[in-house]
Amino acid sequence: MRRSTGLLAAVLPLVFTGCGGGGVQFDPPGGPPPLTAGCQGGLGIVQETDEQAYLQIGGAFDQLRHDEGPGNPPVKMTTKIDTYIREYMCENDIPGVGLGIVWQGNLVYVKGYGLARGWGTPGTGDDVPVRGQRTRFRWASVSKCITGLASVIASLEEDGQGIPYFDLDADLQGSYRCTSEVCAYQIPNSYYPDWFDPTDDNPVPWPLTIDPVPSTDDTYAFTPRRLLAHRCGVMHYGDGDPADPSGSPSAAERAANVGFVWAVDQWTGLPLVHLPGTDGTYSSYGYNMAGAALDWAVPGTYWSYVKSRIADMTQPSPMLYLHPDDTNDPAYAAAPWFTAQDRAHGYSQDETTGEIFLNTTPDDVSWKLPSGGFISTVADMALFAEGLLNNRFLDASGMDLYLTPQANAAQGLPGTPTEGYAFGIGVGVKSGERIGAHNGGQQDAATRLVIYPDGLDPSVGKLGIVLMSNARYFDRNAVANQVEAFLRNPYVPPGPEGIVFNGTDPRNPDWAADDFANRQTYGPYADQGEYVDPELDLYDEQPFRALAQRYDPNFVWVPTHDPIEPTEDDPALETPEEAARRILVDPPPR
Repeated sequence: MRRSTGLLAAVLPLVFTGCGGGGVQFDPPGGPPPLTAGCQGGLGIVQETDEQAYLQIGGAFDQLRHDEGPGNPPVKMTTKIDTYIREYMCENDIPGVGLGIVWQGNLVYVKGYGLARGWGTPGTGDDVPVRGQRTRFRWASVSKCITGLASVIASLEEDGQGIPYFDLDADLQGSYRCTSEVCAYQIPNSYYPDWFDPTDDNPVPWPLTIDPVPSTDDTYAFTPRRLLAHRCGVMHYGDGDPADPSGSPSAAERAANVGFVWAVDQWTGLPLVHLPGTDGTYSSYGYNMAGAALDWAVPGTYWSYVKSRIADMTQPSPMLYLHPDDTNDPAYAAAPWFTAQDRAHGYSQDETTGEIFLNTTPDDVSWKLPSGGFISTVADMALFAEGLLNNRFLDASGMDLYLTPQANAAQGLPGTPTEGYAFGIGVGVKSGERIGAHNGGQQDAATRLVIYPDGLDPSVGKLGIVLMSNARYFDRNAVANQVEAFLRNPYVPPGPEGIVFNGTDPRNPDWAADDFANRQTYGPYADQGEYVDPELDLYDEQPFRALAQRYDPNFVWVPTHDPIEPTEDDPALETPEEAARRILVDPPPR
């Protein structure tokens, strides 16, 4: 009767996406006309200049070039990426995009492309370009990464009596209360035994039989760990009771919607789609419940805890623009929600006609803050990715917990899977390397966050890519994958025959900082001993000898070939002593 939802099977390609509440809303007939990009080959897509964008001018990333193949001159990496994104936007009618890149563990690139407002109406004075450090996009379901991280932090942080603020394995069934009367509710205590994951061709035949959740030990415990791993059976948009509360008119009414804790009470009386711990079904409502429990457990509020433990901890600056996207917030009091300063206007595409429309109906997402209600600049999301890669929020063991798939743990089973849903982020293995990722999608936004926390590929090190767009139909997976492919194919200029440098294991915790400093000084390929001065086309061996000696003082220098014989043009090209100092080690893994 009932089939598996295949949540864990969907880990790769790591497409975890939350849909907007109640579906996409289009302007009614007679509204703004369909929009067209009006560009060719990306030429009509504006982009930030290097001075406006965040780019390490003169640093290693600014010098990085892309390998165009044999016989073709290399192209500057930033130019390669910029050209691709602008061409993609042109071909797919994408109004605006923000990009952030963490490379070698360092935030090196944040840039805006296209328009945050006024797309399709050129010359009206309404066009506002995307600015990577100013334009605010919705995070959508990437917000779950924040809730999962805050939950792990709270589980490891203790109060004055040495008790963790948040017990991930506490049974919330029938016992959780918040301090406000409006949410003194019971956890769902019934479920649909015959429910299955519906498709367009195979919808659920409502109504279904409803059974009570068995009263046993902790077999079906309703815990934060299970909620955060989507293992509690909480309904998602439209896949549970037909009376889906996400479309409730009160969700967009300021007087009624008083936040995400209020919203939890709208569905807790509805049955679960399966027993807790027995399956995995993605649920934004479940994340609302986890956020409500966290709000009750931590000092202050959910948002104040996120701000102090996450937003204020990033480097080189805090996440200044991260904020709940709340129409009740005083920040919006001086101006209508739709015209709030630096907000990107959202666009949707009619799947039947292909027409693109401006979303003018305010869609309040504050009722689902823990699951999809944050807003910020792409620079802030990039800072978040950098913080995850450099343990700015948790120590190494805490980050290991955050990135550990919870399917087995949420079911009380032994073993640690390598692929699955961890605490608000999908984790898997791609090309032999651990990857964490999450997508977001709702009215006004499409987002993606990708991190490679182990830095096994020395060409990119610890890598992070974040994308934010004001087009709901933006294919953020395809764009993120292509940007990653560019970054993993840098041009390596040839050095003298037989000379390759590799320090020690790039996974050494000291490697990232030392390697990046060396790259800034000596060029992007310093870890391979093949730096060529772009102006003089000269090979300089000295910095690599010094770097190798720092990692291994006992390193033996051996000749790799006979001295290069002097010529009439250069009688002192290389001496036997210089040849004897050549380095011969295995090249780093590619």
